[in-house]
Amino acid sequence: MLLGPLSIPRLCSSVAVYLVLLYMLVLFPTWLATSSSAAVGFVGNVAVVTFRSVFGIPDPRVQERAGAARRELEEEIGPAQFSDLADMADRMKAFIKLATAVQMEPLLDEQPLEDLLRQQFPWLNASQLEYTPWSRHRRRQHAPPSPPAETTGMVICVGRKNAVLAGHLIHTLRNVLNSTLPIEFAYLGNDDLPAEAQELLMAIATDVSPLDLTRAFPAHSLGLESGWGLKPFALLASRYQRVILADADVIFMQKPDDIFETQPGLAETGTLFWHDRAIDFLVGSLRDWLQPIMEHRRPSAMLQKSLMWTDDARMEMEAGVVCMDKGRAGVFMSAVLTAWMNSGDIRQDTYHYMWGDKETYWIAAELTSTPYHFLSDYAGTIGELHNGTTVCSTQVAHTDSTGQLLWINSSVRRDKYVSRELGKFTHWQRGMYTFPGNGTWENIDETVWCLTGHAPIPMNETGLDGVIKDVLREVNRVDGFFDLRGWTERIDRPSYG
Repeated sequence: MLLGPLSIPRLCSSVAVYLVLLYMLVLFPTWLATSSSAAVGFVGNVAVVTFRSVFGIPDPRVQERAGAARRELEEEIGPAQFSDLADMADRMKAFIKLATAVQMEPLLDEQPLEDLLRQQFPWLNASQLEYTPWSRHRRRQHAPPSPPAETTGMVICVGRKNAVLAGHLIHTLRNVLNSTLPIEFAYLGNDDLPAEAQELLMAIATDVSPLDLTRAFPAHSLGLESGWGLKPFALLASRYQRVILADADVIFMQKPDDIFETQPGLAETGTLFWHDRAIDFLVGSLRDWLQPIMEHRRPSAMLQKSLMWTDDARMEMEAGVVCMDKGRAGVFMSAVLTAWMNSGDIRQDTYHYMWGDKETYWIAAELTSTPYHFLSDYAGTIGELHNGTTVCSTQVAHTDSTGQLLWINSSVRRDKYVSRELGKFTHWQRGMYTFPGNGTWENIDETVWCLTGHAPIPMNETGLDGVIKDVLREVNRVDGFFDLRGWTERIDRPSYG
């Protein structure tokens, strides 16, 4: 065969160059005299880009930016402790510049970037990840396009103790909301999630696949343990570009498949975070720790609106659901910094100032100057009505950008740490926009919270009574499914590392 499959693209490129050169030599002088400067500039740019592409010459401006970022990293990379968080964030800014350049210019080699990442984070072998923003065009340039749904997916961290709750989430997505999102359940080897539980989760719905984090990261040397700290690593290891990271005890009240298109803040920044309850006791610990780190940084507009930052609330973020588009270099690198904050010995210091992983996502974005978005509502609640104005339960309720109930946390059991008894859900309340004076939280016991202030919304007024009824029915079916197959669920209060 005269022309093999590899020579055809080269032939096409060569022909394109010859045609451009022919045009420039024969027709361009005549056209130049009669055309506008804008048109001339456009054709000139096309010619330059075509020439560089065929002969493998990167854009010198992008190449210069990449070189500057690489030199900066080569000087700064080294071991870091939690006390070096501000310096680490500055290094991540340089990583963002380098990754952005490599992503913009396909002719730049990604190997120096991945080598530098490995030097700073020995546990991160970027070439082994299913998805990175800078390598997708190389790995898939000869493959057929993936269907749109495969760019977006849900990742759920699952262990032995919450496997049944994860089954609730997966089954209700498919059988109540008719979601077709592909789903990965992430775990730390078979000791964390036994093979029989993995099989049950894959049998409970279609397009559900396992994600063993021990295959992506050196779990032992990294100090990974089952619990909160796994979540950002699952985010990085997922094959999806656009990830909905969900806790196992989350229940969606709306189909989340189009969330990256329907939520404006997410579409704009590539991130979507939700606030925690706006409670005002123990105020200041997180802010007091963060202020010195922010001393030489300008707080973002999002941080300046934070009730935590203004000393009016104890916590900022509820990380039961986190949405991130890893196709953006800044978002990807902020996720790497988030993972570092949840790794090994670093995690112990991180959790001294915050409850698990919950604040690390937005802090990483803030410190790396990566745009991020919080929905304006603080957390609300869903449960039973008391005294006409108060709703009490163990659940936390979260809305979408239009104020409609989107998802709830802490399962639909009355108390997931006590028994399988299901809760009663007659009303829900939105959280507060401002604080104080716009609602009051009261902690009744260790797990039950009551919210008074906003007008409670009956579930039947917005059609949610039918959704919650179907959810409760399907949850019972999942419990029976696991029982019939001999799975013993452990119900107790877990301890997280």
